[in-house]
Amino acid sequence: MAMDKVRFTAPTKIGDTIHVELEVVGKEDKGELGGVITLKESVKNQKGEAVALSTLKAFIGRPPKSA
Repeated sequence: MAMDKVRFTAPTKIGDTIHVELEVVGKEDKGELGGVITLKESVKNQKGEAVALSTLKAFIGRPPKSA
């Protein structure tokens, strides 16, 4: 997995509760092996404010073909 374009948009403080939201924004076929997906990641605090934003890329393998 690779992480790109990381931005911290607001501070987090002691006692904050954070959660992560991921959205698939792209996919690229890499043949029989699988493909690469691009995800938009947003870390939000308990008020729904984005405190960190980034783009992730991950290789997803295909299951083997059955005989």
